[in-house]
Amino acid sequence: MHQAGMSNADILKSATVNGVDLIDMSDKLGTLEVGKYADIIATDTSLLKQIEALLDVDFVMKGGKVYKNK
Repeated sequence: MHQAGMSNADILKSATVNGVDLIDMSDKLGTLEVGKYADIIATDTSLLKQIEALLDVDFVMKGGKVYKNK
């Protein structure tokens, strides 16, 4: 996607907000808001600046539990 010219912000939106809209679940998923379900990742680098940071995730939080990569 990035090589095709998409901005990092648009890539992230396509994987979160836009994807959830397609399956009509934006009331439950897709953004970090109170009352919504979310699994999150953490990286040392802003994904808006360097999308390749997705390849070096520090941790994942799923169901309230933290899973460390390092």
